[in-house]
Parts: sequence; structure tokens; C-alpha cells
Amino acid sequence: MLSANIAPDEQLTSTRVIASNYVISDQRVVGVRIIDSEIASILRPGSLVDVVKINNSNGIYGGGIAKNVSVIAIASKKSSFGSSAGSVVMVSTNNDTAVTLAINSGEKLTVLLH
Repeated sequence: MLSANIAPDEQLTSTRVIASNYVISDQRVVGVRIIDSEIASILRPGSLVDVVKINNSNGIYGGGIAKNVSVIAIASKKSSFGSSAGSVVMVSTNNDTAVTLAINSGEKLTVLLH
């Protein structure tokens, strides 16, 4: 799995490939958009994080939605989805947690570092 896009004829180096030990065979990979890009900038593949919902569109404060998920890649640039801006962090987790994260992808999320 690549950690970032590569250009045609670009040399493939180890910094562009995610080591196989970051993704376990029964795990799923899902993108999590966290609202604070500075936090995303200090994450590294292999980091363990908890994903927390800050609030939803109705102003109701959330809580933890995923524990002990493994970071496998961080988007190299800021991106946006609708009106939400932030950085996308790819994480590996079990199927149920991946579905929960995908369902909450439009919410304001951040991570707690271990």
C-alpha cells in the first residue's frame, strides 16, 4: 500500500510504501478527517490513537468513537469535504470500528495520542 500518490516514472522508495505490519489481515483501513491539521502533522505510521467526536451538526457534544486504532498514513496536504477542513489520517482497525468511523466521517473529529 502506498502512503502517498506517486507520479509516473517516479522512483519508488521505502518512504512511499507502508510496511505490511501496520495492517493486520482481519483489519480494515478507513480515512479519518481530523479538524486540527497540526495534530495530524505529528502523527506517524504506527502511532496508536483514539478518535473522538467533538460535536455534531446539532451542537451535541460527542465522545470517544474508536480506541487504539493504528495510524498507517497521513495525507500529505490539507483537504476538505463539504464545509469541513482538516487532514485525512488513514487508520487500521476492526470492521465494526471502521464502519463507525466511516459513518461519523462528516462530524468534527480529533485524536488522542497514546
